[in-house]
Amino acid sequence: MILRCILIPIGCGQLLLPSAVIAEICPYDEPKEIINKNGVLGFIDWCDKKLPLLSVEEALSLAPPYCVKKYQNLILYGLDTIEFYAIRATDMPRSLMVKSENLIELEKIENHNGLIYKVKYESEVAWLPDLSYLEGIVSEGNI
Repeated sequence: MILRCILIPIGCGQLLLPSAVIAEICPYDEPKEIINKNGVLGFIDWCDKKLPLLSVEEALSLAPPYCVKKYQNLILYGLDTIEFYAIRATDMPRSLMVKSENLIELEKIENHNGLIYKVKYESEVAWLPDLSYLEGIVSEGNI
């Protein structure tokens, strides 16, 4: 099976997400209302909606970015409790066509909420995030 995915640079690593959960990739927009709670940086305007913006590194206590070339906002479809939310990438995400048989599980992550697996695809190493967990953080910070 082939799955269209997006490789998203964050802090000290990368997330791998199916492109179907991403509504749009857009230039970084500073939050209008600053919250800075549990990784929720604040709110951005998108398509006449006010969306919470999440820093995945802060939310999951990962190493902060050491070299940011150009932040990007990724608008994600909510899975459970909210319609949309945004995450901040530390550089431009890349599209990949992932063949499931070439995706190698390096580690099942059991002691870190928000991350499920560390995987390798070709030469790229990435985390598979728990999107329901991230959405829960955004919902809690969405005051």
